Amino acid sequence: MKVLIVYNHFYDNVPLGFYRYIHQELLKYPIPEIDLYRLEIPADDRKPVDLSKYEGFDAVVNLCPHTNEVVNKTTQKVFYFLDDMHSKDGNYENYFRMTEIADYLLCTYKYSPFVQEKWRDHLHKMIWFPHFAYPFIVRRPPVRLRIGVAGILNEKEYPFRVAMQKKFDANTFEHPGYDPKTVDKSKINEGFYKWLANFKFSVASGGGERKYIISKYFEIPFVKSILIGEDVGWGLSELGFKNGVNCYLLKKEEIDDFKLNYDYSIAMEGYKLVSRHHMVGNRVQMLIRILDRLYSKGSIPYDFDLKLIRGDLSGKKVD
Repeated sequence: MKVLIVYNHFYDNVPLGFYRYIHQELLKYPIPEIDLYRLEIPADDRKPVDLSKYEGFDAVVNLCPHTNEVVNKTTQKVFYFLDDMHSKDGNYENYFRMTEIADYLLCTYKYSPFVQEKWRDHLHKMIWFPHFAYPFIVRRPPVRLRIGVAGILNEKEYPFRVAMQKKFDANTFEHPGYDPKTVDKSKINEGFYKWLANFKFSVASGGGERKYIISKYFEIPFVKSILIGEDVGWGLSELGFKNGVNCYLLKKEEIDDFKLNYDYSIAMEGYKLVSRHHMVGNRVQMLIRILDRLYSKGSIPYDFDLKLIRGDLSGKKVD
C-alpha cells in the first residue's frame, strides 16, 4: 500500500502543532505493508493538489486542511483532517466544499453535539482522532504559581474560561495568532508548554455550547499541572479522564462552589494518563492502524475509533 502524506510548511510556525507533529512523527515509524511518501508544500503555496498526478497511490492523507485542497481524485482513498472547526463560525461552506472529495474525515470533535448536528450529512465518513500532547522536555520551575488560563477571553465563545479567570484572578496567556510573520515564536510550541508548567492548576474550556475537547485537555496534565476542564459531557470518560482522580471536570454552573485544593496525586495521575495514552506517538499509531485496517479489510467501521482508543487504554489489540 502506497500512501501520500501532504503537508504545508505554513504549520511550522503557527500554533497548529497538530499537523506538524503528526507529519514529523509519522515518517519515523517503520510500517509493514505500507510505504509512506511525502509531498511537502512551501508555506505560501495555496494551490490545490492535483491528485491525478499521483494515480499510483492507494491513499492520500491531507495534513493541509486550512491551506491546500485536494482535487481530481482518481482511485485513491482520501483522508482529510478536520480540526479547529469552531473558528470563524465554523467556516462551514469552505469545509464542506473541501470534504466532498474525502473518503474519510479524521475529526478531532466527531462525537461532540456541535459536530453531530452541523455535520450530520458527513458523519458516516468521520473517524474520531483526538488531540494529544507532544513530548517536549519541560523543566518545572522551583516556584509554582496558582492557576493559569490560556487563550482568548471572550465570554460569548468561552464562558467557562472567562468565569474561571474572574473567580480565581488567574494568570493569563494571550493567544499568539496565526500569522507566521507576526506570531511570537516564544509563545507557541515548547514556549507554551514552559508557560503551562508554572502552574499548579490550568484551565481547558470546551467552548460553551459547542462542547469540544481541545489540545489543552492533554497538554495541561502532561506538564504535571492539574487540569480543570469544562465537562463537555462526551468523550472525556472514553479518553480516561476521571473527575477527582486525574483531573477536575466541572460545568460552568459548578464554578461558584469549586475550591482550589491542590493534590499532587491528581497531578501525577493526569500525567500518567496523558504520557501513556495521549501523546503524538499514540495518535500516529492510531493512524497507522486505520491505514492498516483499510489495507487489510478494505473499509473502516464507524466505531473503529472508539475501539482503538479503548484498546490503547486497556492494552487490548484491535483488529
